[in-house]
Amino acid sequence: MFGNKSKYGVNLTHFTDSLINGSMKHFREVNRELANLRKDVNYNDLKYMGQFICRTKEEQPESDWKLMSEGGAEILVTGFESYSPRIRKHMGKNYSNQDSMYHLVHLVCLHLY
Repeated sequence: MFGNKSKYGVNLTHFTDSLINGSMKHFREVNRELANLRKDVNYNDLKYMGQFICRTKEEQPESDWKLMSEGGAEILVTGFESYSPRIRKHMGKNYSNQDSMYHLVHLVCLHLY
């Protein structure tokens, strides 16, 4: 992102990996680095987008959403396989309907942090 901004003036990066938050450890590291970079006035408009997985509140607490905002999260495309807990359980998805609502609320409020 740094190079694209410096060389070409690009301020929105689209991560095309299957899930940007597949590994929460790495996702947090990326957001910390981006948040630090965005403190520089020359890079404060850096943003990113990508595909995103719904996680439980315990897996992705509010502090992660704040860090994502500081890191420049802009567009997070999230797929919800089903609103039926029975079908999600059959698919091996461990989030609840309450987790889905928590996720959606934080997506909508992401830029308010």
